[in-house]
Parts: sequence; C-alpha cells; structure tokens
Amino acid sequence: QLSIEIFSKLQEASFDGVGVSRETYGPSETAAFELLEAYALEEGLEVEWDAARNLIIRLPGENPELASVATGSHLDSVPEGSNYDGAAGVIAGLAVLIASKDEGARQRSMEVIALRGEESASSVGRVTLDHGHCLVSSRKMISIPPTATAPELL
Repeated sequence: QLSIEIFSKLQEASFDGVGVSRETYGPSETAAFELLEAYALEEGLEVEWDAARNLIIRLPGENPELASVATGSHLDSVPEGSNYDGAAGVIAGLAVLIASKDEGARQRSMEVIALRGEESASSVGRVTLDHGHCLVSSRKMISIPPTATAPELL
C-alpha cells in the first residue's frame, strides 16, 4: 500500500501531460528526492545526502564495521517517461528497509541509494548538465570523471 501511495505522489508531482518528466537536478527530480526523504524519516530511518546530492537511506545494523548491503536506482526520468523508470528500484528498496526494520536486529546496515542524473544525457533541451553525459551522480560517487569512456576505465 505504501508503494502505491508513493508512486501516486510522484506522478502528481511530475506529470507533464503525457508521461512524467523529472529533469536532472530540476524541481520535479528534487521534489521526488524530498518526498522519499520524508517517508524515510517518518519510518525512523537514517538519511544522508552526499556531495552530488544523492540520497542514502539507511537502516543501521548492529555491527557498523561490516560493509552495508545496498540497492538503489535513480529518480530522474527521460522527458515524458514512465513513472516507474528508476523510481521502482528506490521505492522497492525503501519497502524492504521498512519491512526489515519491523523484523528486528540485523548485523549489517542496509542502504537504499537514490541517484541523481542517471538519465541526464536524455535531458538535452530541458536541463543540460555535464555536456550531455549520463550517470552524473553515480560517477561522482565513485570518483570517475564524467567524460571517461569504458576503455579508459579498464
């Protein structure tokens, strides 16, 4: 039920008359992030924003020295895109954290990472960042220059 409610609110906030448009770092993408943050805080989860304004939602484990178990996706969309593209991965992850919280203690922390700017290359003409390169925030998260190509990374 919670997932249906969140998807409905995302649709209301980003419907463009045809589909949804959540432009990279634009008002509708920012509203989507703030909506997910509010739900996470309401459920008693920890939230953190990194330097690229990715949102990390965390359910702390009992042993913080262990690596976290993480999942996630993006909240931006292609112009006139699907309400579920990207957002489904974030909302499913949030639902897992909430269900896990109710089941009690776990050793590892669990995280949902909501990424910004994964569809940014398709946002040309609306909000153009990084000269049309995609994966802007995830590249920043792991310190890969936005213009790096696959052969340069091998």
